[in-house]
Amino acid sequence: MKQFAYILMMAILFGNVAADDVDSVKAMLSNTETGRQLLGLDTPDADQRTKAEEMIRHSIQLNSKSNEKGNPFYRGEMYALGAEMIRRSPALPLEAKRFIADILAEGIVNTNSRSLKMDASHRLATVLAVTGPDILSDDALGNIQKGFEDPSLLGRDMVLLAYRAKLKGASKRIEAISRMPIKRNGLLDKTVWTALLVRAWDGDEQVLRLLLKNARKEDVIEYEALLFNDISTVHQPQCTEFLVQYLNSDERMPELKPTLPGTPVASYAASALYQMLEGFPEPTLFGFQADEDVKRCREWVKQHKQFKFREKPLTEKQKEMLR
Repeated sequence: MKQFAYILMMAILFGNVAADDVDSVKAMLSNTETGRQLLGLDTPDADQRTKAEEMIRHSIQLNSKSNEKGNPFYRGEMYALGAEMIRRSPALPLEAKRFIADILAEGIVNTNSRSLKMDASHRLATVLAVTGPDILSDDALGNIQKGFEDPSLLGRDMVLLAYRAKLKGASKRIEAISRMPIKRNGLLDKTVWTALLVRAWDGDEQVLRLLLKNARKEDVIEYEALLFNDISTVHQPQCTEFLVQYLNSDERMPELKPTLPGTPVASYAASALYQMLEGFPEPTLFGFQADEDVKRCREWVKQHKQFKFREKPLTEKQKEMLR
């Protein structure tokens, strides 16, 4: 229920925001008390920023108490809005980014709620994908380390967070995780899969072969979003070949109604290739779901003997076109 509330809140706040329009992001943040507190950090004035930090910490303490006046959703709102503020505001002062990162890292250890700990680790992992680890203080790194060592928190997001934070000793543990069975109770273990993925990012060819081998064994109907999008982040020719194979497939997702055919699996492959390759056809209003969209992507691939990987990730506006 709480996670649904966070998702709903984010959809309401950012659903109509021009993705790379900082003024629009600020306007949306100003619609909530939590957002207005965060906006107080966006100033070159150190004294004003310190006051904003004190107000936020006071609110976290107040709303952590179990009383009628406390807002049980405050922390979730703070984590979600703080992460979005960093991701969508490149010019935000480094001190502000570092403070928000501290709050997120503290959330991994300073709460009795496992769901909030997981939420904080997820938000911080998405932030570091944009900023890199330079925004992390020593305290933040220490709290991430504690979270990474907590068995109850080990999962996809914690593996990504430890990797992106460049935690000392993380590579050895990630390697150990990647050697665990890829299946748990007959289902793909996303933690093990993610450990393989980050090792493939580092150029381990043997791990990449294992990653693709496991991907081919999976039920593509169930895992296409996770598998395809992850594989698109590994810029190696083998990954392009893997995705092109599914782009040329006629397989479809299960039909929603007898009269409504399922979405082509090729459309998910097209989406992944768009995230991966320079010059790949642009999505339409509905992404790549229409048969005509898939057809033009196939034609584009046929016309290109060599592909160039994107040097920069998609902008928020481009990402929204795929949703």
